[in-house]
This record gives sequence, structure tokens and C-alpha cells, in this order.
Amino acid sequence: MKKVLLLVAALAVAASAYCEMGMLQTCGMVGSHYEGVYRFSTGYRTFIFHSWCPSSIRYDFWEGRVCY
Repeated sequence: MKKVLLLVAALAVAASAYCEMGMLQTCGMVGSHYEGVYRFSTGYRTFIFHSWCPSSIRYDFWEGRVCY
């Protein structure tokens, strides 16, 4: 029973911690910040940066946040 609970807990953590890798398509200066457009398997998404655009980014679409 203890092993089953540990397995269920591990699966729940793994399901909620899915981060998809996106590759940089374009990066440009807009006003005083940089905007980078990244390609994911589900489409494109734009992110704002203060200094530069990384070549890739990991994003959790379930939680709507960047993964570090």
C-alpha cells in the first residue's frame, strides 16, 4: 500500500511539472525591452526580456509559467 501511494504521488508531481522546450525564432528590441518569439509543438509564444533572448526556453503551459 505504501508503494502504491508513493507511485501515485510521483505521478502527480510528474504530471504537474511538465515543461515544453521552445526554440527562439526571432528576437528584437521593442521600446526598452527585448521580445522573443519561440516555437513550441503547439504553436508560437512571445516572451519579454530585459537584456537578451535565450536561444531556448522551457515553458509549463499547464501552470502558465517559465520553468527554471
